[in-house]
Amino acid sequence: MKIRKVLAGLLAAVMVVPMAACGPAKEEAGKVNITIGNWPADTDPSGQERMAKLKDEFMAQNPDINIITDTTYYDTKNLNLKGSAKQLATLYACPVTEVSTAYNAGYAKPITKYMDKYGFTEAMNPEVLSVIKGGDGEIYAIPLSAYKQGFYINKKIFKEAGLVNEDGSIKYPKTWEEVAEYAKTVTEKTGKAGFAFPTINNVGGWLLLNIARGYGADFVKQNNDGKYEAIFNTPEFVEALKYVQDLKWKYDTLHSDTNMDQLGMYKYFATDQAAMMIATPPCNWLYSDYSMDFDNAYVVPMPAGPKGAYAQIGADINMISSEATDEQVEACFKWLMFMGNSPQLSDEQVEKIKSEYEQSVQKGNPILDRDEFPIFSKGDAFEIRKAARADYVNVDMSNYEKYFDTGVDVTIFPEPPVCAQQMYAVLDGVIQELITNKDADPAALAATACEDFQVNHLDKLD
Repeated sequence: MKIRKVLAGLLAAVMVVPMAACGPAKEEAGKVNITIGNWPADTDPSGQERMAKLKDEFMAQNPDINIITDTTYYDTKNLNLKGSAKQLATLYACPVTEVSTAYNAGYAKPITKYMDKYGFTEAMNPEVLSVIKGGDGEIYAIPLSAYKQGFYINKKIFKEAGLVNEDGSIKYPKTWEEVAEYAKTVTEKTGKAGFAFPTINNVGGWLLLNIARGYGADFVKQNNDGKYEAIFNTPEFVEALKYVQDLKWKYDTLHSDTNMDQLGMYKYFATDQAAMMIATPPCNWLYSDYSMDFDNAYVVPMPAGPKGAYAQIGADINMISSEATDEQVEACFKWLMFMGNSPQLSDEQVEKIKSEYEQSVQKGNPILDRDEFPIFSKGDAFEIRKAARADYVNVDMSNYEKYFDTGVDVTIFPEPPVCAQQMYAVLDGVIQELITNKDADPAALAATACEDFQVNHLDKLD
């Protein structure tokens, strides 16, 4: 998809603890010592065993490098705690929801020259590359995995409702207004829900952002004093809420379950009880848990609102400390490439990938002919991964061609930089009120939710 860059300056940076702070006994004199974060803890003995073998193998191949392990999970709390104490690992992974927390501390290591040197930049998917650049245009992170939300259509229900083109292809909605119209048609002609929208476990609030951004709403900003401000008490957000309210009371096309979680949404969709939903390909649960026919799911780009089409992304990202020496950065890149997080893949890594595909097929999961949101779109890794999965592809890719269409104008955006899950929980309550109370006031709900999120969550951040 064509992406407008909305993430400049987003990426987090992390500060590393000087090696002595990790404990002198763990260092080895004369070697490059690096700390690798998110190492398996004692509660994961099999993970520890696997990683210990990989660590030993890596250090045998690189006798000048010594790896020090760190089991800390870097959520917002630990980023702030470890960062302020200068005790973060040299290299660690964190999700997009947390990277801004570290970025605001100013500890990122610009790594563009290393990304260029090892072929990462040239091979990387431009959509992913736009996410990992700071405001100065430098690259500050190495992505491990990424996703981009899409819009799912139940082909069987659409055909029952007559929502097909003259050639028999699915007539999919390109705007949120068309979603409402198509949903109404589905309900009128089939008696089924036109649109499945979850309301609990933070999922409703999470998915709502795709609609709200299309109406021009934004949610959190950081002020010059470093504090965060909730900014969604706006006419644009109220319009998005009114849209959700209309799906229920004007179009009467939502499901009857007002306490639906994510798996409940999948069940409605997979068992032909709902025609449309927001989800991320390949959405294995539809098939492994509910035995949906692979050919019944049609995935298209996110519909557009008055301000355009927006699709939320998420990712796990590796960061390197700004205090790391050149030798330590080089060692981190060697580790990443050894682990297969690079444009190059060894024969052994390819065989492992094939084994994972085979296991996934046995579980009843769909295998597409490409990564749903690939980190690398060019070079050896892209072609090798594509070739590795070729024998395991078990879906008709015409059902996904619109989702992968690079000519469609969709803006990607990240999750809120702080307190994302807390905000989603607040918005879940708003959605529930909208679809259970016909007289609910979207403007009042927006004002109350924004204040609630500010006072009970953002104001309590350290």
